[in-house]
Amino acid sequence: MLNYKRHIVFLFFTLFIYSFSIASNPDSALVIKSWKFDSFFDNHFTSIDSTLNDFQIYNPMQKLSFSNSYLGTLASPSISNILLDYNYFDNYFLNTINPFLFSYHNIQFYDTKKPFSSVFYSNGAQEQSLDVFHTRNVNKKLNFGFRYNLVSSVGFYKRQKTKKNSFTIFSSYISKFYNLHTNFAYNKFMYSENGGLETLVNFSEYISPEFFGVNLDNASSTIKYTSAFLSQEFRLGYNKDILDSSKTDTSNVNNRKFVHLASLQHVLEYYKTYRVYEDVNPLSGFYNGVKTDSIDYLNDSTIVPYIDFNSIPIFMDSTATFDSIAQRLFANTFQLKLNEQKFKVGARVGFYHEILKYSLPCLDSLNVVDSILFPYKTHFDTLYFNSAIFAGIYNNFNKKLNWYLNTKYFISGHRNSNFEVSGFIRKNFFSKDSISNLRSSISLSANFSRKAPDFFEENYYSNHYQWDSTFLAKDVTSIKLFYSIPVWNLSLGVTSNIFDNFIYYNEIAQPTQTTSTYNVYSGYLIKNFTLGNFHFNNQLVYQDNGNKTVLRIPSIIFFNSTYVNFNLFKKVLNVNLGFDFYYYDEYYGYAYKPATGVFYIQNDDLVGNYPLLDVFLRLKLKRARFFLKVTHVNYMLTNTTPLYTLSKYPINGRTLKMGISWNFYD
Repeated sequence: MLNYKRHIVFLFFTLFIYSFSIASNPDSALVIKSWKFDSFFDNHFTSIDSTLNDFQIYNPMQKLSFSNSYLGTLASPSISNILLDYNYFDNYFLNTINPFLFSYHNIQFYDTKKPFSSVFYSNGAQEQSLDVFHTRNVNKKLNFGFRYNLVSSVGFYKRQKTKKNSFTIFSSYISKFYNLHTNFAYNKFMYSENGGLETLVNFSEYISPEFFGVNLDNASSTIKYTSAFLSQEFRLGYNKDILDSSKTDTSNVNNRKFVHLASLQHVLEYYKTYRVYEDVNPLSGFYNGVKTDSIDYLNDSTIVPYIDFNSIPIFMDSTATFDSIAQRLFANTFQLKLNEQKFKVGARVGFYHEILKYSLPCLDSLNVVDSILFPYKTHFDTLYFNSAIFAGIYNNFNKKLNWYLNTKYFISGHRNSNFEVSGFIRKNFFSKDSISNLRSSISLSANFSRKAPDFFEENYYSNHYQWDSTFLAKDVTSIKLFYSIPVWNLSLGVTSNIFDNFIYYNEIAQPTQTTSTYNVYSGYLIKNFTLGNFHFNNQLVYQDNGNKTVLRIPSIIFFNSTYVNFNLFKKVLNVNLGFDFYYYDEYYGYAYKPATGVFYIQNDDLVGNYPLLDVFLRLKLKRARFFLKVTHVNYMLTNTTPLYTLSKYPINGRTLKMGISWNFYD
C-alpha cells in the first residue's frame, strides 16, 4: 500500500515538472467543436471546459446538482435535493445512477482539427477514479473517438465498496447531403450493500467508521446497461452557383453553394439493462416483517431458532436471495424537418415507435418458499408496443428572439393517449458593446405531460418485495421564468410545478399514488462577486413544497465557493486557493432500499441543518490542471452528529483528495 501511494505522488510530481517545462513554449491552437442531441434529435453545441472554475468538484453527481442525497461513496445511488435538477430516465433502473451513466442521451460528438485526448485521475478517501478520452478526425467529414471511466471505492464504513466501469465509442460523418451519428455505450455498477448504520450515532469522541454496525453483512447488487444509437439525416436541397464579384466576367462560375431546404432523419435507439440483488442471508431480520422466536440459542450453536415462515416476506427462496429484473428497448424515429435558416421558421413532423420488453422472475401462485423449485431459473416477459406522432415549430437562429413549440402524442399501445406539450421563448437584449456570450436575456418555458406509470411501478416480484398495482397516468405541469445578466454574473428564476396522481414509495418502500393535486414553487439566485483577486460564487435555492408527505426536499439550499486567484512564475502558473461551503435546512429525508434500489419516505430521522466545508487548492499549467482538497474540514468540530444525507447513511469524515487533468492535442 505504501509503494502504491509513492507511485501516485511520483506521478503527480513528474507531471507537474513536465507541465512547467512546456509552459513557456508556444501552445498549438486547438479548434474543436462539440455537440449532442436533444430529445428531438437536434444538434446543440456544447463547450469543452479547460478552466479552473469548479475543477475540484469532479464528482458527476455534484456537477449536475450541487446538493444531493446519496449513500456516501463516489458513484453510489443518489437523488438531487433540488427539484429543478430532477432529470429522470424512462427507466426504473437508471434514475439513481443517472449522473454516472454513459448513455446515448448524454454522449457528445466532435469535430476537431487535431487529435484531442484528455486524461483525468483522482485519488483519496479510499477511492480513485480514472477517465480517459480521445477523439480525432480521419478527414474533414469523419470523426471517431472513445471514452473510458473507472471508479473504485472501498468506503469508510463496512460494506461500502463500489466499482463502476463505463466505456463508449462514438463516430460522426458530416457532409452537405448526409449526416451520420452513432455510438455504443457499456456500463457496469457493482455495490456491496450494507443497508445503512444500525442506529444513528452522536459522537462524543472519535470512533473509527469500520467499528459501526451495519444492517446487511452479505448483500450486493449489480446493474448493467448497454446502449446503441444510430442517427441518419438526409439533407434535401440544391446547389446554387456563386459568382466571384471581383471578376468582370460573370459568365464564369467560381463556386457552388448547397442550399439546404429540409431533412429526412431516421434514428434507431436500443438499450438493454438489468439489475441483480443478492443476499446469502435472507433471514437476517433486515427485511420488513421478519420475526423469529425468542428461544435463547446463543449459548448452544446446535440449536436453530424457530422461524415462523408465514410472517417472513420470502416469496421464492428462504436460503438465499437472487433477484433479477431486466428491461430492453428498441425504438425507431422518422421525421421530416424544414430548415429554419432557409424559411426563417423551422418545422418538424414525425413518427415514433418503440418495443419495450420487461422481465421478472416467474410468479408462483402458491408462494412457494422452498428453494427446491428454483424459481429464479425462469422469467416472465411482458412486451409493450407504443406508437406516437409528434410535430413542432421553432426558431433558434434569430439573434433577438428564440422560441419553440413541440408536441408529442401516443396513438397506440400501453402509453395510448399519453402526451407532452412544451414551449419556450427567450428574448435577448443587446447593448452597443455586448458580445454573444454576455447578452442579457429573459426566458419563459412551459411543459405539460401525461405519462403512464412505469412498468415496475405497477408490477414487481422478488424474494422480499412484490406488488401488483394499477395506477392512473401521472400529470406534471411545469412553468419556469428565468432572467440572466452575464455582465453582472447574475441569474435568477422562479418555477412552478403542479403534480397530479404523483407516485412515490411509502414507508415500507411500496409504490403508492396520491390522487390529490399539489404545487411546488421554487426560486433560485446565482450571483458571483469579484473583489480584486477574490471571488465569491453563490447559489441559493428556495423550495416551497406543497406536500411534504410524498415529496422530500429541503426548503433552503445554499452553496458558496470563495477563493483567491493569482499567478506565479511570470503568469505561467495559475493558482486558486479557497473553500466550498454547502448547507441545506433540516427535513425528513429519504431512506434507501437496497433490495429494490429505490428511495422511499421515512418519518424517523431528520437530515440536514449541517454546514459542510471543503478547502481546496487549484493549479493550472498550460494543458494540465491539478487540485488538492480536504473535504468535510469541520468534521467533529461544528457538531457531534455526523452528516446524514439519507436516513442511516452518513457521508465520510475529514478526507484528503487530489486530482489531475491533462489535455493533449498535438
